[in-house]
Amino acid sequence: MDNQDSYEFQRFIKVYNAGKHVLKEREQQILDDLYGVTKPRVTLKKAGIPHNIKQERVRQVRHRAELKIVKSMLKHLKGY
Repeated sequence: MDNQDSYEFQRFIKVYNAGKHVLKEREQQILDDLYGVTKPRVTLKKAGIPHNIKQERVRQVRHRAELKIVKSMLKHLKGY
């Protein structure tokens, strides 16, 4: 999904935007930067600079945030 104009990327962003309400502000900002939601994608290292955290911590935050989104969506789907 390197092409931000691709159909797949746009679908991914729609799903991400629908689920990101469960995230804390910092988690949203980091994922927005890593995914390139409103601007070009950045590296783990660059995503951590505004939050004064190292690249490994950014990776951990990304992982936890992605799990939160997945769990929220699964919980929502089980309600149907």
